[in-house]
Amino acid sequence: MKRLRCGVAALLALAAPVFGQFWPQWMVNAQHTGTPGAAGQNLKNILASVVYDHAIADELKAAGGELLVHYQVPLIDGNNVYMEFKTGTLDPNTRDFATLIWGETGFQWQNGQLVPIWSYQSDWKAPGNLGDFWEPVFHASLANGAIYLPGANGSIIKLNKTTGAFIQRISPFGTDPDTYEAGPITVDSSGNLFYNAVQEIGISADHEFFNKDVTDSWLVKVTPGGAFSTVSYKTILDDIALPGTSKACLGTFPTSQLPWPPSPSAIPDHVTCGTARVALNIAPALDPDGTIYSVARQHLDSRYPFLVAFNPDLTLKWASSLRERFNDGCGVPVSAGGTLPPNGSPGGCRVQLWVFVLLNCHCTFRLLSSLVMYNAVGDAGLVAVRSTGQKVSLLQYEPVPP
Repeated sequence: MKRLRCGVAALLALAAPVFGQFWPQWMVNAQHTGTPGAAGQNLKNILASVVYDHAIADELKAAGGELLVHYQVPLIDGNNVYMEFKTGTLDPNTRDFATLIWGETGFQWQNGQLVPIWSYQSDWKAPGNLGDFWEPVFHASLANGAIYLPGANGSIIKLNKTTGAFIQRISPFGTDPDTYEAGPITVDSSGNLFYNAVQEIGISADHEFFNKDVTDSWLVKVTPGGAFSTVSYKTILDDIALPGTSKACLGTFPTSQLPWPPSPSAIPDHVTCGTARVALNIAPALDPDGTIYSVARQHLDSRYPFLVAFNPDLTLKWASSLRERFNDGCGVPVSAGGTLPPNGSPGGCRVQLWVFVLLNCHCTFRLLSSLVMYNAVGDAGLVAVRSTGQKVSLLQYEPVPP
């Protein structure tokens, strides 16, 4: 994977600003279609350059020169632009995210200049540390004439989008320091907001995400008036997920057993599954009929993922395992009917990710906690994307139980 190396993280305006455009949230709308409302333009001129991550030096040092960070997409409302900012420090020894500071800045185009109008510092923190995964995303959304930011304790914060003034905090989980808002906020056409939260007792003290099991995670729905409702992923996946404390999940073959699989009938050792929870950095996707789609996984084994569909009232519509969904040639010799070069070679699948030889079974999704999974909803149902390095696969689900 090619990773970004740079000295600053900057917001660049590369073409003439087109006023009247509207990009209010992740992938532009609740269906995640990602279709802009303006024709593409040649990138000829840089009209503005604004540094929004002031912790770059620490982040590069902590990751050995790599920038392992997820950033918010700039939000656009006419001639107003909204972007996250980040300050604080990142200790290269502990690499804890808790010492970083996130917030949002409101800009406006004035006389051809992108001028900062207001800035608000959130109390949101990313769970874990850089040894666990890439830095999770802090992602605001525009809705109901306001802007909503992730906040502490699994909350979201509503601000006046013109002045940045505080309006309201929506706190479904009280002041629990071990509960975290865990991804972009999705807004439907009625102004309802949807986001995920995860709880892991003790993480606010030790900042370690995978040294223990999670307690639970939730999909949260917030009305334009601020009323909220929640549903537990742990509860709703109880029928298809493996017990969190059991060693029922298959691990992977170690490198000492290369080439994989060590024998045609070999299976890797079993490992503790961990509780089924929402994946981090997931923005819920909404069908126009109100169905809500999200993605979950067993906490301690990323190769046991699930696609989950909720009804508008947050009851379960259906849930489907994404395990062993593929028999697409990764690691299968051409002489045996395969269509791809050997794993790890040009044109072949990467042996580290999503490859069946690790498990000696059909290919499966692997849901890394740092992954922002692309789900899109349209007339054909839900489309999910899987990458194996050199190959991209699409899964299409009809809007009925699979």
